[in-house]
Amino acid sequence: MLRIIDPELYEGGHIRTAELVLKGAEALASSPGHFVIFYLFVHGTLKMAITAVLLRGHGAWIFPTASVILLGFIGFFAYDLSHHWSNWVLGLALFDTLTLALVLNEWRNWNKG
Repeated sequence: MLRIIDPELYEGGHIRTAELVLKGAEALASSPGHFVIFYLFVHGTLKMAITAVLLRGHGAWIFPTASVILLGFIGFFAYDLSHHWSNWVLGLALFDTLTLALVLNEWRNWNKG
């Protein structure tokens, strides 16, 4: 199947990585998608709002709002990981932690200027 979908990836020696991505996509497709849809929608909206605020130069309200939303996601993922371990959930939690660190750094720089 992988040879048909992406022959360059298959022939390049990245078979293990590609198989992990395919398994993750299959698991995501077979699970109820309500939370995934909500998560992606909120993340996309949040990042568009942060981008708009940064481009316009005013609207510091987005930083505490984004921090609370990201902390909520991180807390939910930590709770979920405590009941059922998943590398994908851990990856999302780490991604949100990195995003939170970037938001807090930007908020700190915003207050200085």
